[in-house]
Amino acid sequence: TKIHQHLTHKFNIDRPLGLYARKNGGKTYSSSTGFRLPDSSVKSPDACYVSTEQLEGFTDEDLRHFAPIVPEFIVQVVSPTDRSKDVEDKMRNVWIKNGVKLA
Repeated sequence: TKIHQHLTHKFNIDRPLGLYARKNGGKTYSSSTGFRLPDSSVKSPDACYVSTEQLEGFTDEDLRHFAPIVPEFIVQVVSPTDRSKDVEDKMRNVWIKNGVKLA
């Protein structure tokens, strides 16, 4: 089912990101977290990593809102109905353009 596929993809992403954050510091966030990007858009990747350095100066309260942070890297899960050109455009023209190092 679609729900099972989504949960499987989510687990396959969240676990390695969590391990990476534990090893390197920083935090991971899910699609329930939005970030205010330099172009003023607010975007929520399916999963992402934000380094300790990027989080410096932000309080927990700041992070409950759309923090002006560009994640180090983001993950977008592509569904079978997504067009690859649209996904590539979003990666290039939204995430990378705003400073994400890896999408």
